[in-house]
Amino acid sequence: MLKQYIFREKTRSIKKTGLFFVLFLVILQSIPLISVAYGNTNIIHKDSASTFTISKLSPYLTDDTLGIIGITSNLENITNIKISVIKSTNTRSELFNFVDKPSNKNVISKITIPIDNFQLTEIGTDNNLINNFETNFSINSVEPESTNSLTLSKTGIYPVAIELLGDNNKKLDTQYSFITYFPKIIFSQQAYSEKLNIVPVIINSEILKDEKIYDGSGALTKDGKIVQKEFNTTERNISNIYSINTPKSFLINGQYIDSFSQINSTSKQIPIVSFAQNPENTNNQYIADTYTPMNIVELNKITKKSVFLNSLVKTQESLTRSQIQTTPKILFTKSVSNQTLKDLSNSGIKNIIVGENTFSSTIPLSSLPLKIETDKTTLNMATYRTDFMNHLNINATKDSQSNILNAFSSVVALEEPSNSRFLIIPLDISKISFATISSFLSSLENNPLTRSTTISDAFVSIKTNGKLSTKIAKTEYGYIPKDSLTLADYNDTRNRADTIESLYGSNSLEARIAENIFYRVTSSLETKTSIAKDIEKLKVIIDNARDFISLPEKRTITLTSNESTIPVTVKNTTNKQITVMIKLKSDKLVFTESDSYKVALNSLNTTIRVPVKTRTSGSFPIEIKMSSVENGVVLASQRATIRSTSFSGVGLGIMVGSFIFLVIWWLLHYKKNKKNISAKILNLHKETLV
Repeated sequence: MLKQYIFREKTRSIKKTGLFFVLFLVILQSIPLISVAYGNTNIIHKDSASTFTISKLSPYLTDDTLGIIGITSNLENITNIKISVIKSTNTRSELFNFVDKPSNKNVISKITIPIDNFQLTEIGTDNNLINNFETNFSINSVEPESTNSLTLSKTGIYPVAIELLGDNNKKLDTQYSFITYFPKIIFSQQAYSEKLNIVPVIINSEILKDEKIYDGSGALTKDGKIVQKEFNTTERNISNIYSINTPKSFLINGQYIDSFSQINSTSKQIPIVSFAQNPENTNNQYIADTYTPMNIVELNKITKKSVFLNSLVKTQESLTRSQIQTTPKILFTKSVSNQTLKDLSNSGIKNIIVGENTFSSTIPLSSLPLKIETDKTTLNMATYRTDFMNHLNINATKDSQSNILNAFSSVVALEEPSNSRFLIIPLDISKISFATISSFLSSLENNPLTRSTTISDAFVSIKTNGKLSTKIAKTEYGYIPKDSLTLADYNDTRNRADTIESLYGSNSLEARIAENIFYRVTSSLETKTSIAKDIEKLKVIIDNARDFISLPEKRTITLTSNESTIPVTVKNTTNKQITVMIKLKSDKLVFTESDSYKVALNSLNTTIRVPVKTRTSGSFPIEIKMSSVENGVVLASQRATIRSTSFSGVGLGIMVGSFIFLVIWWLLHYKKNKKNISAKILNLHKETLV
């Protein structure tokens, strides 16, 4: 136990940096449901200021039944242990107030048990042993005969203070937990004939970050290898939860299935999961989630594109590849709205479970399903509760945390003990340890006020709240967080992801990381800060492409014929194929085939030859631009010089025409001059000499 605690402490710094996550996967036949959660191991969560922990405390007691109390501590001066029962906390507000601010005031019954009456065992490793003390105690409605018996008279949820006492009964330390008590005579009455239906849903709200798992070549990084090692521990934890007979539902998202499969493929290891060999456990139900946890109301506000429904389809594709069978027509999601119900109904969804924030505070949350009519289609709706998570002490032990969950269940059960109702409790394995979940599920079987069931059975067996259904049908509802996704961020993320896919190909690591980031950004878990960081990561991937591919330096290209080709060489210094678009532009050239070419750069140097015709001779510029196929993101550009030493067709035509013109002009001019050359002859007379 202590070794596991030390391991948890060593990995805590990784968790703080965001590398700590949970991989959640159930495969019914050949691939398991796996949830990797750094630190979610069966350990004692201990406050650094505490000198002991409550290792065990029976959550339910009736008259004359023996309870068990256990503590772990290495203090050597313990003489007595005092158990004090405090005034009941039978409402949610009373329960949560006590959990947040525990106090041993208003004690109504107490006993002090000598430490010698406890059975001592040592747990841990040889070098790190911890003393564990256990004994029995009971509660009665009349004065007890035993010194180990408390006295209570009313049914209720009672806080319990456990105090370690030293010499002279000096108080050494105090810890708190809860028990639910009811006298047998009261429990046997008709008022408790209808048990509260508890619907445990095992979920995972963490998102795996692929860019932290793989290096540039696609191999596992140091952190990726840590994740891989966590699989074995996680498999054992999930196996334990799977084998518990308590009915429960598992919510599976496709992102973890794909990530787990990819890690197995990279490491060439496929773990053998014991519970996957015997999947016929009817107490387990599997529900398909969106690819990452999403809020359809948030997405519908910024875009009419079917991002949410496409995400459901993407998960189903992952499930099919992994041979995982889920219960159809059920959606477990953050929220829905009046405007989104039609799309959900058209997709085949019939039963929807939404968060408690979906409806306004003026509408009381119902422990009964609702029936909503929309466009001649009926949808069943229910709400899950997460308010208890804000009051769960993460420093408490698994049994103490489990007892708080049991106390919460009992409080709800006692609100209307004669009515058939349900309480849907999401158990997030990224926030609650596997040990706590296992302890809670096991203890539910012994809760006289409740019974466990799956989501499907709850919708079938419990009648709908007709009055509240009618009221909700006439109101606007739907939850959008203040720190929600904007249309600009959505478009930016989608465009960058598409750009990266067009560069590296859909099966590349870069494309997988880009798609992973897109689904993170559109999930209901992101904040403004994390969205901005994720978008920046996409920019870095694109900038890396700019760094590794280039056009040649500025040069002069000589064309000796009016019809020729221009060579364009692109250098790719990666060992990966990158696909780009090459575009040329010059008003002195005619591009006889095309001025744009899609080019796959699969070697160090790739050359294309572009057919052209020259419009003129001499020197003139040409622009060469390299960009992404999708969205035209410019990766590089160059301005080269073309030197044409040949006559173009037009130039030759002008020259010939000019020559003919000159010949004709000269002939005409010659004839005209020839006619005008003749002169008049003078008749001279000879003169006589004197």
